[in-house]
Amino acid sequence: MLCGTAVCEDGKVCCYKKAPPLALCIAPTSFEELKCEKMDLPCFTPDECPEGMTCCLGLKDLTVTCRPQILCTGDGVDTLRACGSELDCPFTAPTCSVVGQANGKDFKVCGP
Repeated sequence: MLCGTAVCEDGKVCCYKKAPPLALCIAPTSFEELKCEKMDLPCFTPDECPEGMTCCLGLKDLTVTCRPQILCTGDGVDTLRACGSELDCPFTAPTCSVVGQANGKDFKVCGP
């Protein structure tokens, strides 16, 4: 996971603070103690998200960010799950289809 100018590895997470600006890799157990802020991670496919999260298109605000899978149901009402292939899609929306392009790359979401 990218964290400022560093890349968090070995199970570490990014501790982000807006004021004063700070981004550093820490053990997950220190996240609350250090009063780290959660930040939305932009994504294009689920591969760009940390484990346990999925790339999610919010239909109300039209943002594409990494969210916990439980908060991205892909119901087509509030959210759609971004995908790279059918393997990224849940059984309720098994088809990965192109819905647009950004930066010369196809943007795909799961659907029926």
